[in-house]
Amino acid sequence: MAALYAAITIALGYISYGPVQLRVSEALAVMPILMPEAVPGLFVGAAIGNIPSPVGVVDVILGSLATLLGAFGTWKLKGRPLLAMACPVVANALIVPAYLLPILGADAFPGWFGPGLGAYVAGVLTVGAGEAVAVYLLGGLLLIALERAGLAERLSPRGDRRGGSATGGPATPGHSDRG
Repeated sequence: MAALYAAITIALGYISYGPVQLRVSEALAVMPILMPEAVPGLFVGAAIGNIPSPVGVVDVILGSLATLLGAFGTWKLKGRPLLAMACPVVANALIVPAYLLPILGADAFPGWFGPGLGAYVAGVLTVGAGEAVAVYLLGGLLLIALERAGLAERLSPRGDRRGGSATGGPATPGHSDRG
């Protein structure tokens, strides 16, 4: 998980960092719905993936903590997938602009709402929108693909899923929770 997250982030670095970003690797933020070990994997992957970030060690530390917080929330709410998927969106939307703004300055953010708090609000909206696309669209498609391939059940620890499928619908026909 960590290696895949880091590799995607670094390979797509031109859209992975900054006040306007679409971090494709955040599609993996849905994986704690299926497997708790994804939580530390996402944290380590974010730390490694943030090493080449233009804001350096601050992104390694705070960006990784935002990912950890979002992943933990996703795992805790795994029985409610749509709500669980909001955790990484909200965590990154609120935390990432809070540390980017003092480092990059208000001019780096869209000027929709003016400087200061307005720049932070613009950052929340732009980071949040990119995160929502990565998690809900790409991550949602990942969950559906894993489920259709019969892999969602194999990834989930026995008895750790709360009814139905990872996407919130009925369990995949022909698959059961029994060994």
